[in-house]
Amino acid sequence: MKTMYNHIDPEVLPVEFGGKNNAVYNHEDYSKLMTKDDIKTASFWAADVNHVVSVDSVPEVKPQSSLIVAKAS
Repeated sequence: MKTMYNHIDPEVLPVEFGGKNNAVYNHEDYSKLMTKDDIKTASFWAADVNHVVSVDSVPEVKPQSSLIVAKAS
């Protein structure tokens, strides 16, 4: 626990993992919040008219034959 507490404050660590945070997880509430956040994010990107991805802007990736041969052997 000492090692974990060096990285995570026990006040925010859930009780189930040895912390002191008694927050109750409710999937329905969390799901509603995530849906609102998804809508907010989609609205943000829809407002960015300069954010357009075209097929020409994505580089083509080809496997290197030496890696294919090395994996086959």
